[in-house]
Amino acid sequence: MKELKPLWENYGVDTSDDAIRAAVREHNQVCRILTEIGELRKLDIPPITGYEFAVLVLVSYTCPKRLILPLLQETLEEIRDRKVDPEKNYRVRVAVVGSEIDDPNLIRLIESCGALVVADRFCYGSFPGRQEIALTQQEDALTQVCRWYLQNTECPRQSALHRVKYRNDHVAQLVREFKADGAIYEQMKFCTYWSYERVIANHIMPRDYGIPILSVDRPYIVGLSGQLRTRVQAFVESVEEFLKNKAITPRDTLQCSILVDGLVAYSGFVKGKQNARQLTWKERQKLEDILRAMFRLPAEHTVVGLKKLLDLNRAVVKPVFLELDEANVVTFIRENSYALRLGENDMAGFMRNDPKKRRP
Repeated sequence: MKELKPLWENYGVDTSDDAIRAAVREHNQVCRILTEIGELRKLDIPPITGYEFAVLVLVSYTCPKRLILPLLQETLEEIRDRKVDPEKNYRVRVAVVGSEIDDPNLIRLIESCGALVVADRFCYGSFPGRQEIALTQQEDALTQVCRWYLQNTECPRQSALHRVKYRNDHVAQLVREFKADGAIYEQMKFCTYWSYERVIANHIMPRDYGIPILSVDRPYIVGLSGQLRTRVQAFVESVEEFLKNKAITPRDTLQCSILVDGLVAYSGFVKGKQNARQLTWKERQKLEDILRAMFRLPAEHTVVGLKKLLDLNRAVVKPVFLELDEANVVTFIRENSYALRLGENDMAGFMRNDPKKRRP
């Protein structure tokens, strides 16, 4: 292709289709090894730190694959055989999300504050940069590689609302899969795209996903920043307090509402004996699984946050408080299942009869 012709003419780089396919095969080998190493971070006491993993990922971006493949395989075997301490040596687990981190000392600083980095959703991290690329014979390799990166990129320069939600959902998925207790959103100064994403996430992730967030606007070099260290330490303490108070007791209740169009909404807060707190991601997942099983409807039409429904001007039939356990939720839904059969006419009638929604 003419786009790659200067590489051959000026530097002697083979840009033929066969050469690109061979490079993709090497890339996939590296991705498989790094993915296997990265999966070990899901363990309660991982045999590898976030700093060590960040170094390995940076090596995979900067060094020739053929030279590092034997060393990466050797490293994988060494990590598998590591003996870990019976007691955890961290206070909380976090995912780091944001713009490029090409200095692993930032990860080292975070971990020195007691926050083990178990997921790396940032530029130069393994998500989404270290996934395998599947090629077919029906099309040239270069076109397929370009399409893969365009479709799988998670750069905030793709600012359509569905892409923003996709990125938020992916962060929440990583938090859940890697058992993280919170997320640190970092943005290098003057990276405009991530500045928007970071500010939005600082509001959306705690409210809609129940994930504690630390939002950081940072300069390029921060490995020795006392200010950032103080902020991370404070975040670790706040997450510890959050974890201490998040366990649901028998007296905790959840506000739940049957909706006239067949949906169930739940508020994002649990009402405890003394105060209210936000539901965690795991609690939301558990509750939504119960509701989906009861209604047997597509997930996107079954349960959503109460605020989202109010934004859409959906009518709430019966707001109540109930104890947050499976039996009570199921009983409540069965007793109020009449609301699932209401149609548009019934909905209009309800709005006329409800004093708060009475139409002129």
